[in-house]
Amino acid sequence: MKFFRLRSLEGWATLALIFAGMSGLVMLMRYIAWPVVDDAAISIAYAQSLFSGEGLRLTPVSQIVEGYSNPFWTFLIGLGFPLNLDIVAYTSFLGKLFAVLSIPLYSAWGPVAEDRGLQIQDAATGMIAATVSSFVCWSSSGMETGLFVFLLGLSGVFFLLEIRRGKGSLCGMSFGLLCLTRPEGPVYVLVAAVIWVTTRAIERRAPGRQELFIAIWMIVLAGGYMFFRWLYFAVPLPNTYYAKVTWQFDWKAYFMGFWNLYKPMCIAVILGFVFCFFGRRSVRIQGLLAAGFTVSGCFFVWFAKGDWMIDWRLLAHIVPCSVAVIAAGFSGLRRIVVSVILPRTPRFATLVFVILAFTAMGGVAWKTADAGIKRAGHLHNSPEMPLPSVFKTAGLLGEATERLGIRRPLLGIVDIGGPGMILKNAEIVDLATLADFALARHRWNPAAAEDYLLTEVLPDILDYHGPGGYVTPFGRLLSLYEPTGPRNIPMYKGLSRDTDSRCPGGKTRVLSLTADGLAAEIRFKMENGRADTALMLWRCGIRYMSDDRLPDKSVRRSIAKRASELGESFDKKGDLRKAINSFSLASVINDGDAHMRRRAENCRARLFPSPVNGKK
Repeated sequence: MKFFRLRSLEGWATLALIFAGMSGLVMLMRYIAWPVVDDAAISIAYAQSLFSGEGLRLTPVSQIVEGYSNPFWTFLIGLGFPLNLDIVAYTSFLGKLFAVLSIPLYSAWGPVAEDRGLQIQDAATGMIAATVSSFVCWSSSGMETGLFVFLLGLSGVFFLLEIRRGKGSLCGMSFGLLCLTRPEGPVYVLVAAVIWVTTRAIERRAPGRQELFIAIWMIVLAGGYMFFRWLYFAVPLPNTYYAKVTWQFDWKAYFMGFWNLYKPMCIAVILGFVFCFFGRRSVRIQGLLAAGFTVSGCFFVWFAKGDWMIDWRLLAHIVPCSVAVIAAGFSGLRRIVVSVILPRTPRFATLVFVILAFTAMGGVAWKTADAGIKRAGHLHNSPEMPLPSVFKTAGLLGEATERLGIRRPLLGIVDIGGPGMILKNAEIVDLATLADFALARHRWNPAAAEDYLLTEVLPDILDYHGPGGYVTPFGRLLSLYEPTGPRNIPMYKGLSRDTDSRCPGGKTRVLSLTADGLAAEIRFKMENGRADTALMLWRCGIRYMSDDRLPDKSVRRSIAKRASELGESFDKKGDLRKAINSFSLASVINDGDAHMRRRAENCRARLFPSPVNGKK
């Protein structure tokens, strides 16, 4: 490709600016020293369970629910476990690496689209995007930002190359991976598809083998994972969708905050979109794709109603795309200067344009860097949810439950990433709803949410600060807890090494049962319409007993199958309370079976209809 031909001083200068941008991004990442955040640790915890053979769950004993929204990133993180790498350092490095490598990808959009060598405008991403604080920080956070930005850049390269050549289908692969990296991936794919179909319609070209193979990539990757999601998690969409669709933030303030800090860059993006239409057809396609990606990201921010994390995490994904709009605009201006204003002196016209473009981009870069570096100083001193502090709290929770003789604690908490990584023997109920099937669906139905926590969970610890604040009105539930845990975190009342009122008949009696005796009593309660008591028996046993004293998996599957049959029977009879109890027992005793959990929560939603003025 001509992209690799550096036959002019402009090409070499552009290459130097691209490398300078990559180096500047690395230095700014080192200066801010943004730690891996607790949300990133959620993916790490899932990857740890997956690569240890326990399946996709937060901990080996937690429910099966898709509490992450980045399956491809989770898989890439997991590769660090068999390699015995420092997983936190590896995750941080991987995100940074993808972000740095994305800069030359976006710089290649123009050369690939126009089939030319490097030109000065191609350095825009390295000069401008690399100093935007949100892009820098969230690429360093251990989250999927760097990978998503990289895949957007790669998708743009393949798209522009293959739409120009009329052959190749690798953009289908990159778009498929994009959909497996962030939940808004399909929005970007839809925009790219519209541009592709419109371009081909203008060319009067019907869909052919190229489009077929692109579609096959998408079906295999994105469609294949959706099919897996239904089989494994029992839902068509990630659990984070059901959790976040009810969240409310000020999306207008979200946009305005970014606009006010980076106004020169935002204005340059708008002008770039206008001026790209003065370029050749290939430049217009490049500008439309970059602008389409930018609008896709903004649409998702509007749809998600903003975000609670600082420094515009959701806008970080589209910073390089937006700067690619600026680059396309300069390509359009180049044509005006070289072909219209100074057509008879091409070398002089090129020199004039290079000087003007470098000055203009440098001015925008200077303003962006000034805002970004000032912002970086604040972020350096106030990191977002640093993982070390979450680890410390998780360690205290683990010690507190261990002193009570609890082998498998049941924790109702909101910061779940750190505990998910280090408390692998704990069952974690995510009060922030991201990694809990029931709470995600009943977030705006207090009666159903409290019923779930009160009748079948009753965690040892109930830490409901921050996003778990909706639990505050649950009077019946909170009356069972007192602030006796580490840092005054509420714990279930009356717990000691000898007593636990949640155990039917008393802790001592349950612990005296053999594995066969516990299974027999669970069956007896279940068959007599007391699946709720059977569930509490199981929870008491798994909380305190060693593995060799618990019924084996074949016995538990047998109990789950019978509980499911009883649940079906109660559901048909309209006895929703007993149906919920039976389906819940079937789910919990069978290692958190997602399909039984879905049946239980469907029945609970019917038993406790959502308030008229509430939200589903």
